[in-house]
Amino acid sequence: MRIRTYNLVILALALFATFVVPKVKADSASDLEYKVKAAFLYNFTKFVDWPDEKIADANKPIIIGVVSDNPHEEAYEPLKKKSVKGRQVQIRYFRKLVLPSDPEEDDEERYRDTIQSLRDCHVLFICGPASQRHIEFIRVVKESGVLTIGETSQFILKGGVVNFVKRDQKIRFEVNLAAAREADLKIRSGLLKLAVRVIGKESEDDK
Repeated sequence: MRIRTYNLVILALALFATFVVPKVKADSASDLEYKVKAAFLYNFTKFVDWPDEKIADANKPIIIGVVSDNPHEEAYEPLKKKSVKGRQVQIRYFRKLVLPSDPEEDDEERYRDTIQSLRDCHVLFICGPASQRHIEFIRVVKESGVLTIGETSQFILKGGVVNFVKRDQKIRFEVNLAAAREADLKIRSGLLKLAVRVIGKESEDDK
């Protein structure tokens, strides 16, 4: 187990060292950035343990949801050929999604199906223009065992679990351990050591 964890850490370090977002044309930089983030999403799944009920059926895939008006689909295509923990990876896109103000009381079937589809995800990446509405999506999947990932400065302060940031033109990430615990997610120490900031680590250490 120690050898496996060590190998995963080395893999993640290689990711950080390799993927640098250069200062090129905006469109090219954006495409590259989301390819890098897609690779991170996949590697995050190796460091996270979901609640038993979320992974009870071994035949079901690991679902990575992408909430974005422009999801950069080409960035996630390589993930469709991947597997993790013996499960195939499935990509699910949520485009131009408008959620009801109160999903618990709204009985419209299309909303119920959409909300359930969001809650079925193991990873939910809220990006692009949808980032400005991240609180809506965090609220909807709360306590559903979903690893929420964003890319705005307030994301982990508003209950998101992982947030992408840029440091020296490299894509890095920060973690909210309190939000992870609330979602019943266990984030392994190997991943936490690579985060540029960890919120809630003090309370975790006190246990």
